[in-house]
Amino acid sequence: MDYNHEKVFDIVLIFGLLVILIVALQMNSPQDYVDTSHMSDCLQDSECVLVNANCCGCDNNGTKTAINKYYIGYWNERLYQRCANTYCPPMVSEDSTCSAEAKCLKTKCVVQASL
Repeated sequence: MDYNHEKVFDIVLIFGLLVILIVALQMNSPQDYVDTSHMSDCLQDSECVLVNANCCGCDNNGTKTAINKYYIGYWNERLYQRCANTYCPPMVSEDSTCSAEAKCLKTKCVVQASL
């Protein structure tokens, strides 16, 4: 009877380790990983876009920032998750970034005042 208990224990242990391995692989899957170290890198103006810099956009006393358009989905999802319960005052921002343009300057997306 001890032999059967040892066998059952071995099977449960192997199954548990397999579940842990599967969960760990899913958490580190490439489609979930976004390398943000190059979020503002660019070669030309057309790669840069303005996005809300914080939870509240310019219509709600917020500001804008410039990033590479490749990251816009990631950026918006990150703000959505971080800002879900944030109250934004219904007040139009007078920050200069709200009337600016996104430009590529020295290989970085920057906020530049509109001409």
